[in-house]
Amino acid sequence: MQKQAKNLQSSKDISIKIPLTKLVTLLVVLGFITLLVSHSQFTHLTHLRVWATREVPIAFWAWQTTNPSQKDVQKAISATKAKDLFIHAGQIDYVLANGRLRRIRQADGILPNSIALHLTYNATVDLLRNLEKVTPKQLADIITQCYQEDVRRVNETAATVVGIQLDIDFPTRLLPKYMELLGLLRSQLPINTKISITGLPTWINSPKLKETLAKVDFWIPQCYGTEIPKQLTRLSPISSLEQVNQAIETSRNLGYPFYAGLSAYGYAIRFNKNGNFVQIRGDIDPAEIITNTSLELVERQLFTAKSSNLSANEWCYLYKVREDLVIDGLNLKAGESIMLDLPTSEALRANIQVVRETAGEQLLGICIFRLPTEGNPTNLTIAEISDAIKDINSSIATEVNLLSMSKGKTTELQLTMKNTGSANPLMGDDSFNIDLEVPIGRITSLYLGNAVVAKPLCGALNGVTEKSQLTPCSLQRANVIRFAAKYLRPGEELKVVIEILGEVPSRITSILSINLDNGRTWQEKRNLLVRKG
Repeated sequence: MQKQAKNLQSSKDISIKIPLTKLVTLLVVLGFITLLVSHSQFTHLTHLRVWATREVPIAFWAWQTTNPSQKDVQKAISATKAKDLFIHAGQIDYVLANGRLRRIRQADGILPNSIALHLTYNATVDLLRNLEKVTPKQLADIITQCYQEDVRRVNETAATVVGIQLDIDFPTRLLPKYMELLGLLRSQLPINTKISITGLPTWINSPKLKETLAKVDFWIPQCYGTEIPKQLTRLSPISSLEQVNQAIETSRNLGYPFYAGLSAYGYAIRFNKNGNFVQIRGDIDPAEIITNTSLELVERQLFTAKSSNLSANEWCYLYKVREDLVIDGLNLKAGESIMLDLPTSEALRANIQVVRETAGEQLLGICIFRLPTEGNPTNLTIAEISDAIKDINSSIATEVNLLSMSKGKTTELQLTMKNTGSANPLMGDDSFNIDLEVPIGRITSLYLGNAVVAKPLCGALNGVTEKSQLTPCSLQRANVIRFAAKYLRPGEELKVVIEILGEVPSRITSILSINLDNGRTWQEKRNLLVRKG
């Protein structure tokens, strides 16, 4: 028994020594593996592909009720090398009376033929409210029917349709229904049809999102429009650097091909007397608001940003309604407020930089909402968008002309100011200024439009680097008149007429000053030649 006990003890001693040796070896191996994994993860993060400015493909959304002209599309192609256009082809509506589905608001006009088209269909409010009553097959059938009809019409033109996109804001809980709809569409459409969807920020944390994305060729997460401000006390921008960064990082980690959807548009929001949301409009010319004397500008500032790059944000303009009025069909009551959210090239530029640096290999390109078109003043111009894509500052260029015409004892001096650059000035009385030397006591009258304010000044017209010595005075004593344009967007011009007693000199000294929407001020002194008319 003692021997057995001794042998047992010896065996215990041996059994303890051997696992300890193995344990040390195992710990060394595990530590090495951990280092490898950590290094691999670090290498992946530090070697995440950063896209060069010229590498990222560009696409646009066109969302107006009339198809964009060939001219507008060609300008976008020339400026950005865009190859794809997601064009609104109509809305799917739910008829409350009988529960049937139909297509409404089909865009009018000829489709452009120099770019690959993706026909995009969205849903009306009535359909979104009744999605649970509609089967995926009903939706698939009506969408397929609309798409086939549109493709047949397109085939009679020189345009090219390559795909279909759904912009249907399914609630997150109904993503399985969306998956079924997309599966049916895949079986009903030609095999070479590219199918894509837009993505809501609220879907990001859903476990069903990956399964939904597996049904399409690619998707476009919308990195903007997370919420529309419902109260004056809680204003928020259409887009922000933080919002874009979060959306792109999440999209990259999902591992499915995507375009980054970025915004280049603005809108106007009407609030009632209590500061509550009433109405939103995305088609009102900001100039209609800034030049209306029944509206008072009470606040102009960049939206608050967590980023240190404050200029990379949108501008907020808040107006108080002094009296009842109507602006382009928007009914405003005295005491109400209207807020303008205007985009900037600097903000788009910063957002594009975030995409280039964080999107990784799954990025297919950047899709910009919306395509700039003639007569759409709420959007960034194609020149501003092009500068943002190229990661360069917007160009500052102005054209100022003086034309004199003799009217007997008086001379009519016509001043024309034009913004020929891509840089956008702020809105307000100090937007685009020109100080013009004039003969003292000989100004008989001024003819101004609603967009220009004239300020008579006395003193020395110094160089742009010197402190101004001009002070307000009467028109009779003034030797300088400051013409302040309330808003002069790129490509626009303004004219004023100065009636002067007697003749005018052949050259007149002036100082131009522009307060830009990137927060900087540009100035230049010029000796203007007076042409005779």
